[in-house]
Amino acid sequence: MTQGDRKQNKDWVDQALEEDLVPGLKLFIQRQMKKAYGKNWLQDARLSLQDYHLDGDDLKWRDPQVVLKLIIDG
Repeated sequence: MTQGDRKQNKDWVDQALEEDLVPGLKLFIQRQMKKAYGKNWLQDARLSLQDYHLDGDDLKWRDPQVVLKLIIDG
């Protein structure tokens, strides 16, 4: 496998994570977090997230790491 092939494979995985995984899990995560922590769950989630996971007052939902961290820590 060439370096170009590896880069193309990585790009495909990154694209799948951003375009499929995150949108598919966002509503599920929001429902589960509200159920477990109440309507202000985002304020509690901020305590376990690093600053680079946040975009102003909201989460960086397009970042697969944020979504996976919420699932694992939630």
